[in-house]
Amino acid sequence: MLKRHLRVSAKESAGFLPAPDGPPPSLTMWRGRDSRKIDVASVDQYHAEVDDLTAAILDGTPPRVGLAFSRGNIATLVELDQTARVNAGLIGG
Repeated sequence: MLKRHLRVSAKESAGFLPAPDGPPPSLTMWRGRDSRKIDVASVDQYHAEVDDLTAAILDGTPPRVGLAFSRGNIATLVELDQTARVNAGLIGG
């Protein structure tokens, strides 16, 4: 089941972000029954990653996402792929 939004909860408030492939981004901050809409900039994540990697290579700036985090992302993607292949009967588990 796909999530349609993201809920971020804190001690005294909660925020909701819509699905990334849905309507333009927005954030609604809830405190009790009171809500406030906060505008969120729409960002092309792929373009931002390419720009960041380009700057790291050409300018020597540190990447915004560290190596350990990137390795964790890749490990997660590999596991998801492996599980999907096992569940589809393409490979043994």
